[in-house]
Amino acid sequence: MLQENKAIIAGRVIDTPAYAFSLGSRNFYRFYMATMRTSGRYDVVPCVATEDKTNYIGKDDYIEVVGAVRARSRYDEHDNSHIDVYVAVDSINPYIRERNELTLIANTYKPLFIRETPSGRTIGNTMVINNMSAICSNLIPVLVWNKGTRVWNELGLNTEMHIIGRFQSRKFFKKIDGIPVEKTAYEISVMRFTGKENKNNGSWSGEDLK
Repeated sequence: MLQENKAIIAGRVIDTPAYAFSLGSRNFYRFYMATMRTSGRYDVVPCVATEDKTNYIGKDDYIEVVGAVRARSRYDEHDNSHIDVYVAVDSINPYIRERNELTLIANTYKPLFIRETPSGRTIGNTMVINNMSAICSNLIPVLVWNKGTRVWNELGLNTEMHIIGRFQSRKFFKKIDGIPVEKTAYEISVMRFTGKENKNNGSWSGEDLK
């Protein structure tokens, strides 16, 4: 069954669209957008669109894109497997204001891995499955914050979740051949969620990370 998956991102294009991959006769181009939080911090959002949609996009343009969160497996230059998360762009609209809004219906896939941030916040990361069609699914990384981590785990696996959140980017270092290399992780930061079709139905809402 097809599940809801909608993303609206508005901000500044921070690079020139570059070829990403092809599907059949269609070429897809990747570009990155910077969108500002209410705190003044920026998230970087990778976007992928067909070639015709990117013909008139340039670096430092301000635009709004509407699409869906997608995830593809890929291998890096060191032959390590990664999940490539991005917004698959359906349309490009004039910029009005900064936006970073995601609505997603997906099923829980595995329990949260819970830890504390240096600032003392509780954070849990996991994956959810969003069904694009009867034969194709997205395995999407998500972050859940504070008391929401407890509620999320109580709902159990394979619970259908209605998620409202935003696209988040964060820097981290990974050792490659013993040398620390800076990387960027792209994830969905969950702001509100409601569990459905589970005997432990529950809900949680929380403030965005500032």
